[in-house]
Amino acid sequence: MAFAGPQLVFRVAGRSFGVPVSAVSEVTPGGVPRLIPLVSLAVGGILNVRGEPLLAVDAGALLFDRPAGARRHVIVFGDDSLRVGILVDLAARMEAAPGTPLAGAEAARERAALPVYWTECAEGRVGLVEPEDLLARARELLAPAPSARGEGGESCPTAF
Repeated sequence: MAFAGPQLVFRVAGRSFGVPVSAVSEVTPGGVPRLIPLVSLAVGGILNVRGEPLLAVDAGALLFDRPAGARRHVIVFGDDSLRVGILVDLAARMEAAPGTPLAGAEAARERAALPVYWTECAEGRVGLVEPEDLLARARELLAPAPSARGEGGESCPTAF
């Protein structure tokens, strides 16, 4: 894990997490996502960001396997194949660098669905997350359910 440099810190379900600022495309106000067929609105949907559709997923579903209902801000990430917004409670500050790593027992209490590097800084505990892990998890959650496949295993057509 390479966490050198500034981190954008955000809150989800009362916990703080950080991602490298260099991986963030933008931060926008949150909203209520629109339906994606076969994906629960509690998990994610489509947001309108400046007239463009953006796939969005609840940060609680990404990090804890349960939606947090966070809708105040959207942190936009992307790579060559996917641009996605992560719905969070608050995205408000940057840390200059990661803090002191937490010991194994303390870090174990802060389990998440993704690999998280827990640190202690001036503001408290912050879980540093690789943006690639967030994108991979978003792909899993926003993919059509297996029950939507035809008898031959092919995907049913959708509008997306």
